[in-house]
Amino acid sequence: IHGCTLEDGCLVGIGTTILDYAVVGAHSIVGANSLITERKTYPSRSLILGSPAKVVRDLTDEEVGLLELAAAHYSKNAAHFRDNLRAVDGNPEQSTSRDDGGTGSTRVITCEFKPLNLAGWSFR
Repeated sequence: IHGCTLEDGCLVGIGTTILDYAVVGAHSIVGANSLITERKTYPSRSLILGSPAKVVRDLTDEEVGLLELAAAHYSKNAAHFRDNLRAVDGNPEQSTSRDDGGTGSTRVITCEFKPLNLAGWSFR
């Protein structure tokens, strides 16, 4: 994401590239690994996919509601991680993050992940 505008309530998939001066309208979903080129503008409530990215269809009211649910879930998980991260001795398989703090030693931290249950939902 670089020099662009994402309006309120957007969900941007992992690996997506959004270039300068692009605008993604409110309550839109940009699919993973999409490429939004410079100066491209997308309307609100759009499902945007591809490389280069195109509007596939409008989102329904139900899907926009799901975006709000997902945002609340991400915020709740962020607070959970902030409050519950702890150091783990010698078990890198449990790690979600590593930080040597500039000392050369490894400190492994972990926290239980609580996935969002989207059973029954699909975006097609």
